[in-house]
Amino acid sequence: MTGTLTLLAERRGERTRLACVRYDGTLRCSRAFDDRGAVRVVTSSLGPGLLAGDGTVISGNVGTQAHLIVTEQSATRAYGGAAVSTSHRTWNVASAATLELLAEPVTLFSGSRHEANTTIELGVGARVTIVDAIVAAEPQFVSYASDVTIRRAGRLVTVDRARLDPEVMPARALGVLIYLGQLSAHRLGDIESFLHARSGIRFGIGRPLAEGLIVRLYGDDAWTVREALHAAAARVRCHTSAGQSQGEIGAPSSRS
Repeated sequence: MTGTLTLLAERRGERTRLACVRYDGTLRCSRAFDDRGAVRVVTSSLGPGLLAGDGTVISGNVGTQAHLIVTEQSATRAYGGAAVSTSHRTWNVASAATLELLAEPVTLFSGSRHEANTTIELGVGARVTIVDAIVAAEPQFVSYASDVTIRRAGRLVTVDRARLDPEVMPARALGVLIYLGQLSAHRLGDIESFLHARSGIRFGIGRPLAEGLIVRLYGDDAWTVREALHAAAARVRCHTSAGQSQGEIGAPSSRS
């Protein structure tokens, strides 16, 4: 089965409003929650998870200066079978807008094959935060593939690809945090120090085109990895919100 979800967020006055929600099949979306002027929604899926051949498709638009946060109610369970289960996300984020995609882990069971694809187009001065993680619930999963492609004003700025199977999986749980937007070296160092202080994880951190950051971390405890990812994302949001209030984030980057 396939689930589809389409969202449209717009800035109205000092707050973001959800202008359109449309879903079909197995996907569902909560009502809009106000989050300090941003809109937060919680997505969910009917049924036990993704069986062989099942898929989800989420797309949306975030209007100029709007701020949308998309979270998930629970982990996505991918089960085994002859066909590949899939998840696709396509987003357009207008000038000076912010999108946060804060996913729960994809949990891989024996025999599962899962492919995830995310494509995002950013306008000038727009920001995006992506949190993704996978957990090998059973070591006999077959494969996991992920592609994240981000463009800004038509220019390719980030491609993040992962190809995993049980032989190359570095630990039971693996996650990535991607942030595209202005972030000072001082703040990058603060986030790195924050992650160093977390126990039970190993991580690497880098900067795509000196704009934002990419963090990849892994560990043997799924909850520890999940919590570290979301805590780091909250740290990024805290810094960018502070920068925005000082006129630091809203201005277009010279690298945009």
